[in-house]
Parts: sequence; C-alpha cells; structure tokens
Amino acid sequence: MQTVIRQDVTVNISPDLRISVGKDIVSEAELESAILAQAKNDPEAVVMLRADKSVPYEKVVMVMDIAYRNKLKMIAATNPK
Repeated sequence: MQTVIRQDVTVNISPDLRISVGKDIVSEAELESAILAQAKNDPEAVVMLRADKSVPYEKVVMVMDIAYRNKLKMIAATNPK
C-alpha cells in the first residue's frame, strides 16, 4: 500500500484585503494560477480559506468559485475577532 500525501492549499484574505496562497502574496489576477500551482493537479487537494470577518463576501465567493471551477474541495473559516 502506498501513502498518498494530499496537497492542501491555504488561502488567506487579511482585513486590508491582501491575498496570500501559502506564504506568497498574490493579486486577484494571479490567485487562480497560484491555487492550481499549489494543488499540483491533485484531485484530493483541499482549498482552506481563512478570511477576517471584515472581508467583503464577494472576495470569499471569488475563492469559492475558483475551487468549484477546478473541482477542488473547499473549507472556509473566519476569524471572529
């Protein structure tokens, strides 16, 4: 039996709307390609979105749409502070 390591992708959106994929700050235009590069075409990859509660909903939906279009699983979390 071979162990498969899933390629999870962490996307953070800060209160000042800076977007990072992993440790890299990216623009909205670069976001989808950065997510796909991190996922490395792993069908089991999970996009973990962390967003401050002050982030506009449309920014969260933008990340959800990218995950949906690329058939990636999605987990969203907010910082309630």
